[in-house]
Amino acid sequence: MNHVSQRGRRSGATGLPTLLVLCFLWLPWSLLAVDPAFTVDTLNVTFDTPTALTLDAGASEIGAATNDYALLITVDGGDTGKGWSLHIKAANSLFLPGVMAKGCEDVRWKQDGDGANAYRLLTTTESLVEARPGGGPAIIRLDLRMLVDWSDPPAAYSLDMTISMTVDD
Repeated sequence: MNHVSQRGRRSGATGLPTLLVLCFLWLPWSLLAVDPAFTVDTLNVTFDTPTALTLDAGASEIGAATNDYALLITVDGGDTGKGWSLHIKAANSLFLPGVMAKGCEDVRWKQDGDGANAYRLLTTTESLVEARPGGGPAIIRLDLRMLVDWSDPPAAYSLDMTISMTVDD
C-alpha cells in the first residue's frame, strides 16, 4: 500500500477526498478558464498649464518622446486563445476645471512609438486601442496630446478616462 491510502485508513476517511477529486475532474473546463485582465497606471491625466511655447505650437503633449508615455496598460493574457480587445474613452465631455468649457475632443491619443500623425480623437464614445483575437499578454503605452490655443484660459487641465476590455467567448 502507498503512504496516502494508509493514512486515509487510520484517520477513518470515508472516501470523500476521492469523491471531491472525481467531481473536480467532471466539471467542464470552461468553468475554470481564466479570462484576460488588465491594469492601468492612471486614469486621470493632468496637462501642465499651457505656456507661450505650447500655445504657439498648438498642443501640449504627455509622452511625446518614444519610451515616454502618459498611460501604461498591462494586460494579463489569461488562458491561451482567449481573445480580447481594449477600448478608451473620455469619462466626461469636459476637462476639469469645468468652468473653462474645454471639450474632451481637444485630446488626441496614440500608442507610444507610432508616428506623429497617428494621434486619434478622444471622445465619450469607445475607440479601439488594441485587439488580440488569439489572446496573450501585452504592455501598451499611450501618448496624449491636448490641443491648445491662445483663447484657452490658463489652467492645469485634467480629464478622467475609461479603459475597458472585451473578452471573446
